Amino acid sequence: MRENGFREMRNEKEDVVLSSDGQFALSGSWDSELRLWDLAAGTSARRFVGHTKDFLSVAFSIDNRQIVSASRDRTIKLWNTLGECKYTIQDSDAHSDWVSCVRFSPNTLQPTIVSASWDRTVKVWNLTNCKLRNTLAGHGGYVNTVAVSPDGSLCASGGKDGVDIASIKIWDLESKSIVEDLKVDLKAEADATDGGVGTANQKKNLKGFEVFR
Repeated sequence: MRENGFREMRNEKEDVVLSSDGQFALSGSWDSELRLWDLAAGTSARRFVGHTKDFLSVAFSIDNRQIVSASRDRTIKLWNTLGECKYTIQDSDAHSDWVSCVRFSPNTLQPTIVSASWDRTVKVWNLTNCKLRNTLAGHGGYVNTVAVSPDGSLCASGGKDGVDIASIKIWDLESKSIVEDLKVDLKAEADATDGGVGTANQKKNLKGFEVFR
């Protein structure tokens, strides 16, 4: 990467992702700015304008032709690579708090967007019309992150289930049910001096992610 081109990345970045072909990167920052970067040239190829508050998450579609972004303005935006916003999800079905993470499903036969929010829910949207397909409710606190399995049948969400409890939930997207619920006692982790509790919980968390391998 060329240092002179990337000096444009002056502001704090909340999320950075690479295209599957490794040619481009997306960066979302705390100044409501989303940029597409040409990695070979080391320059900003496109700037995306539309969100009114900080970007929290960005993602490329499987074919790298579409981009989805999430923001503290509680909206989700679908873009093309020319920087044109094709759709904004902000209707009555939209999240009621910060949208912390967005991801495209790898399943091209049933294309969807999956989003996580501080409103304690995960939502699944039809990519073709950006209409709500499912709402997954089960977290007792904010949801920070989400990931979708390679076949698009499962998703994992990570967040809080209480003051001192963090959890990773594995969802069946068809039945909208939780198939595995992995919890971590944050207070016990902090209080453990020999690493025993932390090690056990970390192994349990990793076991949950093996579902996606």
